[in-house]
Amino acid sequence: MVTFILLPCLARMDMAVDCKPGEAYNQVVEVDVKVEEPGKDNVHNNTFYTQETLLKSESQAMRDCNLLSARHWIVRNTRTVNRSEKLLTFMGE
Repeated sequence: MVTFILLPCLARMDMAVDCKPGEAYNQVVEVDVKVEEPGKDNVHNNTFYTQETLLKSESQAMRDCNLLSARHWIVRNTRTVNRSEKLLTFMGE
């Protein structure tokens, strides 16, 4: 017999990582993995993609963890780009 204990997933993120006091150059983005619907573009039913949602406020960001969508969050610094000319991003695990 296997017993599962479901614990609430609590996370607190520092929205000011890599910023000086008073600056607001970071964006917090929620990333969910989605499954493409079966069809002519997904004949083998094995297509996945990511959907990004920009979280504009802490109240908008309140939500439950979703392990089925591999939900995770990234913090983007909007004033710095990397060698690929993409916004510098920190990913929380």
